[in-house]
Amino acid sequence: MQRQIHTLLAGALILLGCARADAADGPVSLVITYRARPETRVAFRGWLAHAGGTQFARWKQEAVFADYQILFSSFAATSSVDAIVILDFAHFTDSARWRTIEQRLPGGLTAEALALASPESSSLADPISRGATPRRDGAKGIYLIAAYEVLTDIPKYRQYVAGYTVPQMRGWLDAGALSAFALYLNQAPVGRPWDALLAISLRLANATSSRRRCASGSRPPIRCGRAGARIRPPSVGSSASSSPMKSRLPRIPHDGG
Repeated sequence: MQRQIHTLLAGALILLGCARADAADGPVSLVITYRARPETRVAFRGWLAHAGGTQFARWKQEAVFADYQILFSSFAATSSVDAIVILDFAHFTDSARWRTIEQRLPGGLTAEALALASPESSSLADPISRGATPRRDGAKGIYLIAAYEVLTDIPKYRQYVAGYTVPQMRGWLDAGALSAFALYLNQAPVGRPWDALLAISLRLANATSSRRRCASGSRPPIRCGRAGARIRPPSVGSSASSSPMKSRLPRIPHDGG
């Protein structure tokens, strides 16, 4: 049985390696989700805001990744993760340095942080589209995260995104409802907690009204025109697709800037 498991894992790794080798060495993002126990949630948020945030800022300065975001859920709930970190790499090959860090710091967490929380999932993703308003302050805003299961082939989904989702997001940017958005497509062919991830940043001053204005574009199911594409948002970290994850996640201001 153990030999069979090793063979299956080797096959999966070879498949992933070939898929990336055939692709251009373009930008890629790593989405890491974390879950804390209820009694350590507050302490974990404190670690992310101070020691952890400082460490991620240092890694950015050292060019381990091009940019990053640290998001923490507004409310405690067993149905959703507690924190999400998104790392952006200018090239897929740049992520090799992060893999080395992962060998000693799982999910970027020190031993102190691992006593408070643990990484629940790590997903390499292609950033399909993103946008932001001029002079945007990323630390001042409320993020909504929607994870989707894509029930059509990827080329059709990309066409739908380009023809519907992106124009809708840019329209909300122009209308002042959003300050930023980013849409990611999971690269992993197996074992993924989500297929597509949409992150939108509402303007802090009118977050409630902005959320209401955007809600109609985030509800399942969405029928994607003649292509018949249909997406359903599952909970991140779960294979179930019955409950959507649309969490309010404020970005954590931290000592590292």
